[in-house]
Amino acid sequence: MTHFFVGKAGPDQTSTYLRRGDSPEVYLVNERLKSTFSRSEWRDLTILKFNPSDVLELTLKPKGEKEISLKRNIVEGIWEIDKPFKSPAKQKEVDSLLVSFSSLRAQEFAEEGALKKSRLERPQATFTAVLVDGSKQVLLVGEDKDKSLTYVKKEGDETIFLISQYKLRKLSPKPDDLKQEPEPEIPEGIPSIP
Repeated sequence: MTHFFVGKAGPDQTSTYLRRGDSPEVYLVNERLKSTFSRSEWRDLTILKFNPSDVLELTLKPKGEKEISLKRNIVEGIWEIDKPFKSPAKQKEVDSLLVSFSSLRAQEFAEEGALKKSRLERPQATFTAVLVDGSKQVLLVGEDKDKSLTYVKKEGDETIFLISQYKLRKLSPKPDDLKQEPEPEIPEGIPSIP
């Protein structure tokens, strides 16, 4: 495999400077290569990637909403809400939330110099998963870029992404939407349906 570096546009704007990775020599190629090799689809838009079954705790602090803390009860094999109230959680809802969070992908990369306007140094919201090995996967949420995209980044990573507000809403359920309602009691003397 050959490695090469694509440089700036040439003097006529229809050519490109090119250098092989193992050579100091620079060539002027009669092609516009910059746009071909600077496409965002060539870059990985994955923000978070981990196994959802490795999550022991999940803390959701959505913008303007109550914090939700969920813990996996390993003995009983179920998820439980720990905050803002204590209750068994709807397992399918939590599983769906974990699948979305554990494989979160961006729509695109933020523009250069987006840190200041993204306000990620003081996040608007955070979403944290604590894994079985004790590590944490933390999503920091900044300002909205526009009506459909929001600035986000993984804690400890400098790359700033833009994700759809639809995806953020999927990560921001209301506590009552996750609460498992108790099964209705059947009065004595009424036969139950198997």
